[in-house]
Amino acid sequence: MPALAVDLGGTFLRCAVVSDSGSLSDVVTERIDRHSSDPESLWRTLFDRVEAFAAASHAGLGPADPIAFAFPGPVADRSTIKAAPTVTGAATDMPDVVGILRDRTARPVYLLNDVSAAAWFYSNQVSANRFMVVTVSSGIGSKLFNRFDPAQVSDDWPYAGEIGHVVVDVSLDAPICDCGGRGHLGAIASGRGTENLARRMAHLNAAAFDKSLCVTSFGATQQDFTNEEHLVPAARTGDSWAWDVISTAQGPLAQVLAAVTVAASLESVLIIGGFAISLGDRYLACLREAVQRRTAGLIDIPIEDVIRFGRAAGEACLRGAGYFAVSIARSRR
Repeated sequence: MPALAVDLGGTFLRCAVVSDSGSLSDVVTERIDRHSSDPESLWRTLFDRVEAFAAASHAGLGPADPIAFAFPGPVADRSTIKAAPTVTGAATDMPDVVGILRDRTARPVYLLNDVSAAAWFYSNQVSANRFMVVTVSSGIGSKLFNRFDPAQVSDDWPYAGEIGHVVVDVSLDAPICDCGGRGHLGAIASGRGTENLARRMAHLNAAAFDKSLCVTSFGATQQDFTNEEHLVPAARTGDSWAWDVISTAQGPLAQVLAAVTVAASLESVLIIGGFAISLGDRYLACLREAVQRRTAGLIDIPIEDVIRFGRAAGEACLRGAGYFAVSIARSRR
């Protein structure tokens, strides 16, 4: 039985049809204009887009096949959103996603955290018995998978995997997170956190910034600076200033990954998320080195086997959401 999968990120909304075998079809990706919309308007737009996709003709998808909604934030009881910082900031009024989409599409709707969806996908892709999926995108999140645990994916508490909201900087001027908190890991090491750090470093040392490829090749200014247009292309070209920013932002993430890897005896940490993937192998190499420095030889298996990119990372949440929906539907027959 196929499912309609929805993956809501902090920057893009993706919809697709996922077959029984896990293959994707009719994939649609749309940018979310979160800056110009109030939360109510933004939610209405998102629901409109999902309803339109569900109403369109898709080969092999029946009118009663389910929707699996992978959401970038804490989810309680696989039915209730607790917060949506990367989508609506510090707003506290969350819509009933399951009820609204069920009413608008007449389909069963299953809600789960987006990194939980990725963990379900990788459970069929890797041989490790204990691993963690970490997304480094607009925000940062994680999920633990344990093959020896009946639940397998550890997401029974809303805070499960919310490492992006662990405080890693207690200074009074620590960066402010999308959720409104100060000094959170996601405010420093996520894509948005790294972009904000780059702006601060550009302001503190304008001379070094002005010599970077961000400026000389890609036209950045202190007032007009983005990851997509400036930091990422400069980093991929090898710019030292860009990599200084990125490695500085990675430090707290490496500290958290080192602690969790040792504490949970993890065999693997799979890195996904648009920001990390866009930076490629050098991002991974820098993160591995940073984790090794913080474990002081405790990890006695090759770091290349521990910290690595998740296969098909750009599709993991969609595929995992579809897999989850199909599994739930089959269990209820």
